[in-house]
Amino acid sequence: MGERGELGFLATKLFCSLSYVKRLTISDNGLKLLSYQDDFPTSVPSFSNLIHLEVMSADMYDGYGRHDVGNLRYWIVRRILLKFLHISPNLESLVFVGGFRHNGSTNNDGWSPDLIPQCLLLHLKSIEFRGFFWNQFEKDLIRLFLKNARVLERVRITISGRSSLSMNSNYKKQVIDEMSLFQRTSDECVLHVF
Repeated sequence: MGERGELGFLATKLFCSLSYVKRLTISDNGLKLLSYQDDFPTSVPSFSNLIHLEVMSADMYDGYGRHDVGNLRYWIVRRILLKFLHISPNLESLVFVGGFRHNGSTNNDGWSPDLIPQCLLLHLKSIEFRGFFWNQFEKDLIRLFLKNARVLERVRITISGRSSLSMNSNYKKQVIDEMSLFQRTSDECVLHVF
């Protein structure tokens, strides 16, 4: 077993020991390590008790110990997070800490409607996006959740101060207007932009 396989095995072992938790904070690097185990969705037990998940950028500190929202790695969310959500069937709240600095193609491989996790369909009530840049990948991610989360009550988006959008004094209205065009499954969902 190579180093990558060993890291995947150890990450899987760690996640197996955490499968009983109700709240979990994980970095995008933690999810990346899970991806090293080819069959991680079948080798990790269901996180049936998990109701709150926070996914944060691994580079959350600026080297001087000060908190600095880093950038989440878009491919980790696109390829791995949805697999993790499949083994978290009762998830009620999901928080992303850190935006995605990605302006390339967002071909949504892995995001087809037949692969939507049960938690999105039945339980997810709250999603928060902190430090977003409002790029196309982030819009597609929000669109995915709005379209499929049937009992969603609240979406909260905080635009990063590093985003060019935040320089516009009218950016909150711009984001809300654009999101109002996204298809929503839940009629109860309230959108907040900060």
